Amino acid sequence: MPSEKILALLSNQLIPQGLGDTAHTIVKVASKEHEQKGISGAVGGVLRQIPPTVVRPIILVAEATSNVLDGFRSQIEPEFKKENEEKWKET
Repeated sequence: MPSEKILALLSNQLIPQGLGDTAHTIVKVASKEHEQKGISGAVGGVLRQIPPTVVRPIILVAEATSNVLDGFRSQIEPEFKKENEEKWKET
């Protein structure tokens, strides 16, 4: 069933990748700030990363939803895929 494949893609690839990128960014910022300013810098660096950390999953879900809807539309209306490919070749 296609919906099972979509859920598997989301749970196995997109979400873990996004979470891994976010965790890597937080650790990187905390390490850099700790080296420069000590423990208070590390805490401040982590706190500054909270807003992007909250927003990033929303962006990932929106991106995944867009890809899924484009895939559905391409299956329902094969000409859409061809038109879309041609549109992006021109730019």
